[in-house]
Order: sequence, then C-alpha cells, then structure tokens
Amino acid sequence: NLGDKFRLSVIINPATEEPTHNQDKILQIFKDHHSMKTDNPDVDKEAEPALVSKKMHELAEKYNFNLERFFPPQDRGTNANSIEINKSGLEKLIKNLKNDTAPGKSGVDKYVLLWFLEFFPNILLDLFNDLISNPEW
Repeated sequence: NLGDKFRLSVIINPATEEPTHNQDKILQIFKDHHSMKTDNPDVDKEAEPALVSKKMHELAEKYNFNLERFFPPQDRGTNANSIEINKSGLEKLIKNLKNDTAPGKSGVDKYVLLWFLEFFPNILLDLFNDLISNPEW
C-alpha cells in the first residue's frame, strides 16, 4: 500500500492465463484493459457527436418512457461562443470528479485540476472557457 494507492505483486496475464510478477507487464495489462474500454475503432474521432440517440429512443418507446418529460427540448439557437462556465461552476465540476480514477486521453486527473484550481483559478477558468469555445483544439 502506497498511501491511497495499491501495488499489485501478481496478476493473471489474460493472454497466457499465467500469473505474472513483472511490474511493467502488470502496468501494460491495465493500460491495455483501459484502452479496450476507451478506444473504439468504430468511432470516427473527426465526426461531430450525434445529438440524438436512436438506441435511447428505442428503449424509451419499448418501456413507454416519456423522454420529453425528463429531457425537455432545448433551444438550439445557443451559440457555442456564448456558453461559459463561472468559477463556482468549475469548482463544483472538478470537486465532483471521482477520486483515483484513470485520467482520460488528456492524462490530467482530478488532483492536477484541484491543484490548478487552488493556485491558478483564473488561468484554469480561462482555459476551460477557451476549450468550450474551441472544442477542436
């Protein structure tokens, strides 16, 4: 145990179904597993995300669930350049992130964001608002 982190001394290698004690191999097994869950070769990373989920509508219809009651239609006239997050919203967003989870593709985890929030809140706020305005960075 390393503080709130844990080190595995052995794991079953899924490729060979044999135990491995090699720390580099254990790390690679976890990286590969995470990659399988987050990297989907069927997803076009350049395509705009769909705003409507066909599967969600099929399930709602199947179970007679009124989507519009819980998800009312939104005004589509909102310009992305007019959307901003304020400092309290950013703080709430970061503090509500899960603890000790793998960071996304950016490699930035909750603790890095909390550090920036504490020491450079205005820079972090400007960065988030820039990302909202320029999602293609």
